[in-house]
Amino acid sequence: MSFEKVNIAIVDDHSLYLETVKIFLELQDFVKSVEIFTTLQNYLEAKKPFDIVLLDLDLDGESGLDIFKTKHQNKVLIISSYKEMQQINFAYNNGAYGYINKTSDTKEIIRAIKTIVSGNVYYSENIFHKNTISPSVNIDVLSSREIEILKSIVQELSPQEIAKKNFISINTFKVHKYNIIKKLCLKKGISLEEYFKGFF
Repeated sequence: MSFEKVNIAIVDDHSLYLETVKIFLELQDFVKSVEIFTTLQNYLEAKKPFDIVLLDLDLDGESGLDIFKTKHQNKVLIISSYKEMQQINFAYNNGAYGYINKTSDTKEIIRAIKTIVSGNVYYSENIFHKNTISPSVNIDVLSSREIEILKSIVQELSPQEIAKKNFISINTFKVHKYNIIKKLCLKKGISLEEYFKGFF
């Protein structure tokens, strides 16, 4: 996984956590700069482009979720101690690229950042598991064939098994999967197996 050095913003009102994470990230060879903000308002007023924003939800007098009510353009990785389904669902369905627990070790923080900067989503395994995130999509936009393929994906069949079951080639399966994600307006890199687990 290779990409240009990244510019990171951290929005958190816990000074010790801010400084600790900032120092750690600045030691990473893929990081160009790290800028810290103690309030969401200060971050929004800066109007700076960042490759990724590490955002806490519990800010003094503010909710980190308010970022999704603005026209910000940066990718957001939520790092929070909150595990409430309502907040996780809201963040996911409103465009958060990732969500990890504030107690996550440094390896997971790095893994999440690299995954998101590469264009994919990252939800910690202890958060994004069966029935944690409930889809808020309308599958009626899918064709009957696409729904059958989606069901097979959720059943965790391999691409080869799905292709054989539906009498199609592997390439045709990949096209169907791409169209499913596009039609449902889901993010590139989403795990359909996890997202729709328990849906059907």
